[in-house]
Amino acid sequence: MLWDHSKLTRTVLIFCCKLHFHLLAMRIKLSLLIICSGYIAPEYLYRGEISAQSDIYSLGLLIIETTTGEKNNPKQNEPSAREFIERVRQNWTEGHIASRYSKLNANGLQEVKVSIEIGLDCVRIDRKSRPSIESIVQRLDGRCASERANQV
Repeated sequence: MLWDHSKLTRTVLIFCCKLHFHLLAMRIKLSLLIICSGYIAPEYLYRGEISAQSDIYSLGLLIIETTTGEKNNPKQNEPSAREFIERVRQNWTEGHIASRYSKLNANGLQEVKVSIEIGLDCVRIDRKSRPSIESIVQRLDGRCASERANQV
């Protein structure tokens, strides 16, 4: 039996190109995961499960970062935001909020507290216990409504 070297060479070349592009795509996905991992919900990060509640988790982290002025900087060997969340939960007490935002009146301090509470509710480990986007909007709208009432 004679081998068709050109056909074999072409097949090997195609295989190598496909493998190269597949590995390149995996490297890009891994790079994006490392960059964004601090915002990825634990159920996706560890089990590959994604849902609307995964977005709520990311929103919660953004709310916490925006409200506290602190940034989630996950360690390379632990890409979740657990340490950051626990630090916020422990440190951002009413007293800390009052000292950090000393120029705010009582309503302003309450807004900061509620925003942090909303953020912490959004980053619960159990995705089923995270609030819906409607609930978040209602809580924020209620906060804004009470502020408008106090201004009148």
